[in-house]
Amino acid sequence: NKKHKCIESLRKCQDQSERSRQRSATAAEEESNSRRRKLTDAIDKCADSENFHRKQQQHQSL
Repeated sequence: NKKHKCIESLRKCQDQSERSRQRSATAAEEESNSRRRKLTDAIDKCADSENFHRKQQQHQSL
């Protein structure tokens, strides 16, 4: 019976560590996603400003 309890508690411990591992993996994924989103936003803004300057130059040349 003692052995059974020990195995049970060990299993609980494994479950908790597995859950925390999944949670941390999800957190890391979310962080990388937000970083990627920020990078994409920055690239978009840069592209927008490039287009803006190009349009201004076209207007000036007209």
